[in-house]
Amino acid sequence: MLCRGCNRPDAYQTRTIEGGIEVCNFCGETGSFWVPDVFVDKKPEENLPDDPSTGKPPTFSSKMEKYHYLKQNHLVEARGRVHGGPALPPAEPTYNKEAARTEALTALAKVKEMGRDYRRQEYRRIMKETENAR
Repeated sequence: MLCRGCNRPDAYQTRTIEGGIEVCNFCGETGSFWVPDVFVDKKPEENLPDDPSTGKPPTFSSKMEKYHYLKQNHLVEARGRVHGGPALPPAEPTYNKEAARTEALTALAKVKEMGRDYRRQEYRRIMKETENAR
């Protein structure tokens, strides 16, 4: 059994406590359980796609219910201090390992072609740029 409160797969007993939060024999005994950081006001969520069965915006009764809906649809709620925010897709990773490797290899090949003095000069220029960027 998988506890939806602490995500432990070895839970053998679960119960729902106040606020619709599910706890298992592990997270319920210690008093430490995980609550998703989403905003729920039990009103229709205008920023989410309409429910195909009803044609109306979805309404959530608990934080876990909304969390599982967002996770199932690969959405993330923007963090607002009071009322949350519109649901946004997860950000795309900006680091491309293959492109970075290719860029580094071309830079190394260019450095190997440089003369000793020019290489030292270029190194100092790069170090000065990184100092100014900080």
